[in-house]
Amino acid sequence: IFADIPAPAEPTVKVMPAVEMNDETVVGIVTDPENTSTNVEFIWKTGEPTPKANKGTDMGYFERILKRVINGVMNERFSDIAAKADAPFLGAGLGIYDLCETCEAIDGEVTCENAKTIDAIKAFYTEFEKMRRFGFTDDEINRVKDDIIKGLKDKVAGESTRKNPEFVRPAINNFFFNDYLLDPQTSYEMAKAILPQFPAGIINQAVASLITPENMVVIIASPEKEGIDIPDETAVLSAIAEIQASEIQPNEAEEIPSSFLDPATLKGSEIKSRKAYVFDSEAIELKNGVKVILRPNDKEKDRIAFTLSRKGGLSLIEDKDLCSFEQNIWQLYVSNTGVAEFPNVTVGKMLAGKKLQVSPFIKSETHGISGSSTVKDFETALQLAYLFYESPRFDQEEYNLGINQIKAVLPNLVSTPDYKFQEQFNKTLFPSPRKAVISEEILEKASLQTLEKVYRQLFKGANGLTMIVSGDFDNEEIIPLIRKYVGSITKGGKATDWIDRKDGIADGSELNDFTAVMQQPKVSVLQVYKANVPYSAQLAVNCEALGYILHMVYTSTLREEEGGTYGASASAQAVNGASEYAFLQVYFDTNEEQADRLRELAVDGLRKLAAEGPTEEQFSKTVLNLQKKIPENQLRSAYWMSCIQDWEYNRVDMLNGYQAGVNALTPESIRETAKAFLLGGNFREVVMRPLK
Repeated sequence: IFADIPAPAEPTVKVMPAVEMNDETVVGIVTDPENTSTNVEFIWKTGEPTPKANKGTDMGYFERILKRVINGVMNERFSDIAAKADAPFLGAGLGIYDLCETCEAIDGEVTCENAKTIDAIKAFYTEFEKMRRFGFTDDEINRVKDDIIKGLKDKVAGESTRKNPEFVRPAINNFFFNDYLLDPQTSYEMAKAILPQFPAGIINQAVASLITPENMVVIIASPEKEGIDIPDETAVLSAIAEIQASEIQPNEAEEIPSSFLDPATLKGSEIKSRKAYVFDSEAIELKNGVKVILRPNDKEKDRIAFTLSRKGGLSLIEDKDLCSFEQNIWQLYVSNTGVAEFPNVTVGKMLAGKKLQVSPFIKSETHGISGSSTVKDFETALQLAYLFYESPRFDQEEYNLGINQIKAVLPNLVSTPDYKFQEQFNKTLFPSPRKAVISEEILEKASLQTLEKVYRQLFKGANGLTMIVSGDFDNEEIIPLIRKYVGSITKGGKATDWIDRKDGIADGSELNDFTAVMQQPKVSVLQVYKANVPYSAQLAVNCEALGYILHMVYTSTLREEEGGTYGASASAQAVNGASEYAFLQVYFDTNEEQADRLRELAVDGLRKLAAEGPTEEQFSKTVLNLQKKIPENQLRSAYWMSCIQDWEYNRVDMLNGYQAGVNALTPESIRETAKAFLLGGNFREVVMRPLK
């Protein structure tokens, strides 16, 4: 590509200016009406970074591993503080990196409630003083070392299935900065050799000199809003000086439990039946009522994924209880809660050196537990899944932590254009009280008591549960573990089904054209078409193809010909479950002058497809793209689990149906799908313009 470009006879020499150091702390304060929270950033300029020539050497790797240990311990400490009910900040983190080519820096960031800026600064700086004065404990360092080794070992296991993006960033960093470029096995072996050379004594010597009173910069970024008291430079410097002069106690050693339960106390279940099943899987019915479907997939090395679920989800929750399951409230509860008698922060430390995630979920029409792990950690993952059914945790402090996190950002969030758009989006497309956006009213109505009551109803008993497992395993090796833990979920309860609450995209047509206060004026446009058609695999393929083609159409017209937007997204989807329909969604941002013309052009693009069908080029590109996805999808365990779930819950064969649907695609079938959306008579549009 670049071979014909001549090299300059006298290339310009690149000169990198040196970053000035500062004896006195520099404080900067920035406000923005669209900030949703207060953020404080601490930057310590530590001088020249590792020479470029050394970064790709063993010494460069040695330094990188040392920094990862320091970052890991400090971030664990910050997480412990943020998890407390009376936490002075919402979240915090530490990183050591090159500020530029001539200066390395330690960067600390903290997010806090608007009224707690000084408290957050004091608490945050106290942790740095603890690090400087006392260093880290052996247990803290060992947990981080275990996590580093575990992460690198997982990369070795997945080396043969790496995707392109995993190669790109390391190659770029190697080219521009001479960072090391190692294969996973070499990186793992080097870390195993280096980490034992980092006992607590050596690490603590290093961190003692990291933070100094000199070369420090503090930047506060806060919402610009009436009633927010933003500390000035004097208050910030005074808070730092107070901590520097104070008596601080080191962190005490913490006793971490070694196990979540005693397996010997569980009886498990016998196998009631066992047979070959769909998509090269095996189905097993346990005597406690759980159906287990196993589908091995060795394309994702050393990884096992699973779901343990039943029909129902949010559709089973009464209107009066839904506030406690608003998605922000629910997700923060899941993130902040532990399990059984173990607080969340303790669970995290118990899982040091393990690679797994397990959590409950409640979707619109299904609910249960989802998880993934390495082969070695699969038993621990099953223990947690068992406990989320048999011994869930409902701790008021952990619940309040999430509520307080929302309260800290909500007053600023509700005035942002994004919130206003989401609010009107829900109002226009889902005019149902079951689809409310987070608000002060919802927070007041939500409660841990309601959440616990409904959770225990949804997650009661084994009857009707289906477990789907896919990954790198041998059936005979994991079946005893599944019998032990999943088979010990209490028999009983009743199989549930989803309820059609009529809270999907509404029928009919409506235009919601409104204004909002904006700092950066723009017009946002969302157009949604709905077709009340029965679900099929062919319809799902047709919708996906239509989305691809419309994306090409809008790139050509709205972006390239009109120059009115950076890009327009278009997607169509067939919905299956308690209700069946398809919808097409078009979204783009533009300027005030071109907004209405682009709105009409977007509609005309669909009309033209419905009248003429796609061009030969559009059609061939789309089919090629869909065909390319088929073998790629089959490498992923998540794909096999999705196919099995579609069969279990809807009796739809998406494995063979998708392939057949792609093969059956014609320009005429895409034209008919576009036509169905236009003739459906259901068109809802949301337009947000800047308030003048």
